[in-house]
Amino acid sequence: DARVESGLRWSAARQAVTGVIGAAGVLAYSRFLQPADLGAVGLAFLVYDGLFLLVQAPIRDAVVYYQDREGDHASAAFWLLSGFSGAAVALTMMLAGQFARFYQSPFAAGLTRGMMITFLLQSVAVVPAALLLKRFQFAVHESLQTAFFLVLFAGWVSLALAGFGPWSLVIPSMIASAFWALTTWRAAGFRPALWPNRNAFGDILRFSRSLFGSKLLVYLKAKMDNAAVGTLGEARLGWYSFGEDQSAFAMIGLGAAVAQVALPALAAARDRLEEFRRIYLEMLRLTATLSTPMQIGAFVLADLGIAVIFGQQWLGAVPVFRAYLGFRLINTLLEITDAATSAMGRPDIRLAVDAA
Repeated sequence: DARVESGLRWSAARQAVTGVIGAAGVLAYSRFLQPADLGAVGLAFLVYDGLFLLVQAPIRDAVVYYQDREGDHASAAFWLLSGFSGAAVALTMMLAGQFARFYQSPFAAGLTRGMMITFLLQSVAVVPAALLLKRFQFAVHESLQTAFFLVLFAGWVSLALAGFGPWSLVIPSMIASAFWALTTWRAAGFRPALWPNRNAFGDILRFSRSLFGSKLLVYLKAKMDNAAVGTLGEARLGWYSFGEDQSAFAMIGLGAAVAQVALPALAAARDRLEEFRRIYLEMLRLTATLSTPMQIGAFVLADLGIAVIFGQQWLGAVPVFRAYLGFRLINTLLEITDAATSAMGRPDIRLAVDAA
């Protein structure tokens, strides 16, 4: 399908640009920040990552899945998301001080509250961004996402150079998220109805509940270790977070990028089994062909690469980096399978597998 090919081209172009700029951004902040700085930010991201994971995929996939009555389902998704996000942000703001005292981190409370602003802005953008994908407006979606990452990376570099410490990773997230929210709303022309059809709320909740449960399990799998390592001190969490984050380049750069194109393509073909199977296998093959050699090469060259590129202070991250690469090798491919289960309207499959 020409629309799918166009989406892949735009996604590849965005990944090429943001990959180069992102590498430069990480290289810059890793030279000016210490492991303890990254550890303090990692504590704030413990909360942010969990909340964003719980809302982004379930609501996005539900909006894309319902091909008809776009207005009712999109509006219902927006109001449900707004209620959850508002309550989560208010509760986290109140408990941030206790969270920081538990981890004995002087920066964690402020950084966590800053990331809650980022979460609120990101959650506001979920529905209009999903509408762009649903309508196959990949050129607009990828262009805006490229601009979002450029704003983010420029902020990392400039604030790290200016000596903002851990805040050099949080303040740019707030600014870039505000940009993303404003531009996706404008591009999608989204105006939520004040009183969407009651049935639309039920549809969104039924579709999202399995995904919500699945993502909760994914979050616990992904972050319980970070929560435990955080009790060992900010420097150790900094090494751990650095190794974990740098190992995700193929999953985020390739798996997630291909999956966001696969989702609307598979949803549009869900009533044509052979076409659905063909698209799924092509997307899986493309992801494996590109990601596997990258991950194997990174595993072999980890010691030399981290020392030369990022500096000796990050060598403590090498064992974690290698361990996570083994996990990412499979998890990158599962991004495509996750898109397929959502496109089929069977997120309960993913919940059952994650629970197992």
